[in-house]
Amino acid sequence: MLAFHPAVEPTSIEMTPRHFLHVSKSGGSALKHALGPYARSLNLLLHPHKVRLRDIPDGQQAFFFVRSPLERFVSGFLSRQRQGRPRYYYPWTAEEHAAFTRFPSVNDLAEALSATGPQGAHARQAMEQIRHLARPLTLWLEDEQYLHLRRSDILFVGFQERLENDFFRLRELLGLPEAAVLPTDDVVAHRAPSNSNRLLSKHAEANVHRWYEADFHLYDYCREMFPDSE
Repeated sequence: MLAFHPAVEPTSIEMTPRHFLHVSKSGGSALKHALGPYARSLNLLLHPHKVRLRDIPDGQQAFFFVRSPLERFVSGFLSRQRQGRPRYYYPWTAEEHAAFTRFPSVNDLAEALSATGPQGAHARQAMEQIRHLARPLTLWLEDEQYLHLRRSDILFVGFQERLENDFFRLRELLGLPEAAVLPTDDVVAHRAPSNSNRLLSKHAEANVHRWYEADFHLYDYCREMFPDSE
């Protein structure tokens, strides 16, 4: 296991750029909504999905939120199944249309990942063609070794599972006023409808764990770097 040292919290607001990496399906839309009004005055660069940690210059600080790979998989599937609605509308590609026709539920796709024959091949192909599912956490952070190498540049890592509490920690770290709050509206926050079918069988969960094995290791390392303060 790699060793790391907690970042020293700044004693004053630095006006050098501080970069927010938008890891998909990890609360980024809600965070951007809350941070947006203060981005210019505090030189916060709220990047789109395509910007990765490697794109941030050495010596400049980055912060981001992550999410359990299992929950990211479920959320990503459901978001693309809705074509981003209701907040956005990004129509399916032809490949996504085929994938959601073959696999109408998130459990159907996850269970098929270990299947043999055409069904398994279609499932593995769908994982590479459904937009959010084809974006593993490693796309932004690469691996534990690279994260360790950039440790001094990482201002904060938050977790979607404790989004509100971690946002309060981030707010204090950035020097934001108490008026900076997360949106409560589900559409603005880009949250999935409460009636979404999120259930996965044990077999499905095991398949997802194998598929995103590197992401699970990276997620665990992030949790060691920034443990829950409670």
